[in-house]
Amino acid sequence: MGLKRGLTLLGGLAAASLMGSSPLSAHASETYGANTPAFYSVNTADAYALDRKLPHGCKCKESGVSDANCDLFECSCACDMTAGQCDWNCCCDRECTDDQVARFEAIDSCLPEGAASHEITKCYNDAELETINPRYPMTTKKSLDSAVDEMMCIVYDNSDVKGEFYDDPGYPSSSSIFDESAGSKSYDYEGMVTDSSIIPFSSSQYDVGTVLPAAHKKGAGMHAAYGGFFPVPTAGVDGQCVESSYATFMTPVRDSTCLRVTDDLQATCESVFDAGRFSTGLYVGVAPNSVPLETGGALKACDDDGADDLCTALEWVKVRVQSVSFLDPDSGELSDLDVHVAGSSGLNSTYYGGACRRALSKITWTVVANSKNQISAVAADIVLTDLVASNVSSVPTVSSQEFNIEYVAASFDMSYGVNAKAYGNAVNMSRSGNPGYITGLPLLGATRDYAAGETDTMTARVPGMEVIGSATDGTCPNVTRSGLDTQTINFGQDMMTGCMLTLTKEELATMCDGTDTSPYITLNERVLASTGKSLYVPTFLNITDTHVGMFGNADPLDTTQWLELDIGTTDEGTWDEATMTCSPMITSLNYKFLVAYVGSGDNPQAKGISASA
Repeated sequence: MGLKRGLTLLGGLAAASLMGSSPLSAHASETYGANTPAFYSVNTADAYALDRKLPHGCKCKESGVSDANCDLFECSCACDMTAGQCDWNCCCDRECTDDQVARFEAIDSCLPEGAASHEITKCYNDAELETINPRYPMTTKKSLDSAVDEMMCIVYDNSDVKGEFYDDPGYPSSSSIFDESAGSKSYDYEGMVTDSSIIPFSSSQYDVGTVLPAAHKKGAGMHAAYGGFFPVPTAGVDGQCVESSYATFMTPVRDSTCLRVTDDLQATCESVFDAGRFSTGLYVGVAPNSVPLETGGALKACDDDGADDLCTALEWVKVRVQSVSFLDPDSGELSDLDVHVAGSSGLNSTYYGGACRRALSKITWTVVANSKNQISAVAADIVLTDLVASNVSSVPTVSSQEFNIEYVAASFDMSYGVNAKAYGNAVNMSRSGNPGYITGLPLLGATRDYAAGETDTMTARVPGMEVIGSATDGTCPNVTRSGLDTQTINFGQDMMTGCMLTLTKEELATMCDGTDTSPYITLNERVLASTGKSLYVPTFLNITDTHVGMFGNADPLDTTQWLELDIGTTDEGTWDEATMTCSPMITSLNYKFLVAYVGSGDNPQAKGISASA
């Protein structure tokens, strides 16, 4: 039985006519990174209801019109894309300190804030005026000069060819030209990188795009690692991992996968596939000017593995292992390992029984930046697996590894800039626009608890609305496995996904009987809550989200910022033994979202105005 899901997003001005938590001590967005929750964390005591047309971050331009009814508004600070955390180089972000904004302004790196300038320039120069009035002699020359223009001509070049040209030198008679001054130049190629050849940055503050220094501790000294900078391996032209790709400050890397190819897994298991070389054995510079000193450098390294330890007085911070998981290569199940295995032989990969045991499969680094624009902590979440060697000597062993890096802000007093009702930034989450949606970012999805009363909030999904995906062979995911593979619905992008489900006659009959005895059938609680009707639907087609965010900065603490899905229903299926048929059987789920642009014409904001399933 084939199951499919369709999605259509409509956009344009004409649409309006249709009337429609981490152990790190940090202000961290829960949207991206390792071990992200299924739903955002909210404090129901902060619930509020603006119930207005004017979105957060905008000002009404209509005189005498309330925020509740304001249709004409202008929005600013489009660069504030993370609620509850400073967005680097966003000079209008309330969560950034005065010192941070001063730094952004000092290096002239403030990001565009969104609103267009309404100033009109009245002055002009000669060049600009001549582009408007190019016809001779309508120029900016004085009248007296223009009067004699056709009477006087000074010839200073008697050549009949205008311009300047190079002389063709011809072809040298031999390659000996490279031994002469005309064919040589001074050059010097560096050899292997040594600690003394690393040229450190002079700045004591990180700016966006600055590479992160990296080092290893050896004895009493610190030695440059990976050429002196923090590596985030990426895929080269052949898909294999390239370790000379470096992390840059406040530039996240997500879902970066590459291949490891080896002809001798036993020889490379404890080196290439060892997780320790990207975690416990690695140090990161607190500031760009951190220098690896071979003598006495270890005294400047912070080794405390405490979960809340922040290293600000020293020059190097050790990468601390925050979690270790094991991915079963056969079942795909992910299980937690004791985090205290970090730094011990248990974290290291070992070859035995024809396989590389506990080989690195995935690592996600979380870099904590403080208000001084320095790094105060780095944590690693690691996934290990068993890698079986190729059973054909002429065929190499190939495996995939994933590397991710996220940046968060260190905890400090942010009471001056965080306020649920005033700014909508009390929930730490990445926005999909501020306020209007940005194409390609997640469509915000959530479920409302109508029974909560005054503490009514939205249970918002991370990172946004999702549908069930399929395995690589097109089959439906194993419903008995914990956690189903999903795909995020991105705003403004049509998509279709589906999977093939194979059932025996008995399994299909059980699936059709309108009870939850089959693992492939689920009670649609959304239909039950709204209509009182018990409707069982295929697990892969179950609707779990009841609302979508009207804007990309919809706050889970305010239910009036969310648009309810209009969900259709159908009759329950019945099984006909004679024909071995279940009818009606739900085999597809189609979402439709209607979009309109609102706000200023020179800075339009994409808003969801209708949704159905």
